[in-house]
Amino acid sequence: MKGNSQSKLKICATAIFLCVQAILFYMILWSRGNTVACEYSAVCLCFIFALLHIKNDKPTILIIFGLLFTVIADLFLVVFGAKYRTFGMTAFSIVQLMYFARLLTGLKSQKFMWFNIITRIVCTSAALSATALILKHKTDLLSLVSVFYFTNIVLNTALAFIRFKTSPLFAFGLLLFLLCDTFIGLQIAAGTYINIPTDSWLYSIISPGFNIAWMFYVPSQTLIALSVARR
Repeated sequence: MKGNSQSKLKICATAIFLCVQAILFYMILWSRGNTVACEYSAVCLCFIFALLHIKNDKPTILIIFGLLFTVIADLFLVVFGAKYRTFGMTAFSIVQLMYFARLLTGLKSQKFMWFNIITRIVCTSAALSATALILKHKTDLLSLVSVFYFTNIVLNTALAFIRFKTSPLFAFGLLLFLLCDTFIGLQIAAGTYINIPTDSWLYSIISPGFNIAWMFYVPSQTLIALSVARR
């Protein structure tokens, strides 16, 4: 009886979580006013929901810490604003390192683990070097941290789908996370590092009439939080 009651309570909590997220999602996408409160609430709610399902399990703890640093990152990026982007992207880089550690847990092959670690070091170093060469005098700490972060989320997404059976929700959550950050990266780059004509097809894609980044971001964080509940 006790087990059934706990199970029903978890189902109820999950249903409430999804309903609130759906409402916040709608408000973020279609509200014409300031949606900062809704955006940050959606992120915090994912962390709180995951925290309710904490257990003595390494993958779970790593994801919860990842969601905690997501809350910290969005405090700088969403609440405090553009001048704190470097702090936000640094926190997001920590998130991806946490998720990489989570993806390495339970690996039976030491060779595969070291292959992933070495590949990550090589790819990240190459991406940072390429950034410095391409941007030259425009290279700054934000661009380097952002490239470090983006390289790691791409590699994490690839690894998550390689290990898809261990956590499908986590894999899809990372994919949506990547799509969100791709749009944000293009929007930031368009105004800071590269010039994109306003009449081009690329500009129309990255600047639609709704909050396209959060269209991917809220579901991504929701799926990552749900991946903890499913463990």
